[in-house]
Amino acid sequence: MKKITLLLSLALIYVSAQEMAVTASGKQVVLRNDGGWEYYDPQRHLNFRDVRQTGPKISIEIRYKDYQYYYDEVKMMLEAFGTSEKELQDSLQRVPKGGILILQTPTVGLNLDDPRRYIYTVKSSTGQVILQKKGSEADAVAADQAGLSDLAVLELKSAPKGDIIVVVKDLTTDMDFEYTIPIRN
Repeated sequence: MKKITLLLSLALIYVSAQEMAVTASGKQVVLRNDGGWEYYDPQRHLNFRDVRQTGPKISIEIRYKDYQYYYDEVKMMLEAFGTSEKELQDSLQRVPKGGILILQTPTVGLNLDDPRRYIYTVKSSTGQVILQKKGSEADAVAADQAGLSDLAVLELKSAPKGDIIVVVKDLTTDMDFEYTIPIRN
């Protein structure tokens, strides 16, 4: 009887120590302590305890376009539309000297029925706040890449002197996500 109890205790410890993950293709797998894995099978894993976080998930990709790149992009687009020389020059003068940061998220992850609200904070590598902006998933617009939406476009008034730190505070869950953007000068 003691052997059976000991075996059951060891089995429970083994099962509760495993974790679940999702592959890039969306399949669920069970990660074992020994470094191995197997596909999740609900019949086989009846007593499996799912320890994954069940709260809202956020996936943000940040793209930086420096001044010259963005200037050339705006100029090419306006010339393609046949914009007058005066309108072209006016538009090019408004291109932010520090470039732009584009915060994108997968469109399928947007919750427009109950949109998450964010505060975007851009800091220098020394921690000095460069700019801060509020936004929401409701403000998202279709991006130039299929399947992505732009949450925010942040204009930098001056060229960064080093790496940029972007902090996204999700006001819905009160969680902060921090990203470091390497800048080549």
